[in-house]
Amino acid sequence: AAVPPAAGKEEQVFHRTRIDGRRIAEAIAAAERHCGGEIVTVVAAESDRYRFIPLLWAALAALLLPAPFWLWQAQTGLFEVHALQSALFASLALCFSWRPLKMLLVPKSIKTQRARRMAREQYLHQRLPSARHGAGVLLFVSLGERYVEIIADESLMGRVPQTEWDGVIAEFTAQVRAGRITEGFLSAIAACGSILSDLDLPGSGTPAETQTSLSDRLVEI
Repeated sequence: AAVPPAAGKEEQVFHRTRIDGRRIAEAIAAAERHCGGEIVTVVAAESDRYRFIPLLWAALAALLLPAPFWLWQAQTGLFEVHALQSALFASLALCFSWRPLKMLLVPKSIKTQRARRMAREQYLHQRLPSARHGAGVLLFVSLGERYVEIIADESLMGRVPQTEWDGVIAEFTAQVRAGRITEGFLSAIAACGSILSDLDLPGSGTPAETQTSLSDRLVEI
């Protein structure tokens, strides 16, 4: 079954700061000691390699190259034009493969689509559907796409007001936008832990090590 997002929002990430995985893991362990759910954190360098983007833009530029020769009726042979096209395509394909430039060339809608897909794949890959008492929450950040999303288990959708998720998202994205990615994760973990605690799930307050639980470590892709 499709996993509906409790809340999601694309946000800009202007800095790549060092992320403190130890603090994040400790915060998750502390939050899960007081609730019966699971919190998983994932950060991706990018959600897709976009290998077609450099080739697409390079091919477009190469196809447009003959236009000035035709417009100005330049005395240039077909072989010379073809050689220029090949050289332009090869040089631009190589240039556009530089990651910062490549990410600028990817349309925003495609970046959003790929990041959303990656978030849902990670929700399933990290086994959140099997979280304790069906209360799993994924905190996902994709740096290349500048995308932040929180996905909550389907069973939580009708039990937690959307305004609560919106508040968590707002704080999370504000921290990430400022380059404080670790702090963003920590604030979101604390807020999600509080939400899950308020639900009074079975097993709340039971030490996590006595229950079947998911990994607390930050997953880096």
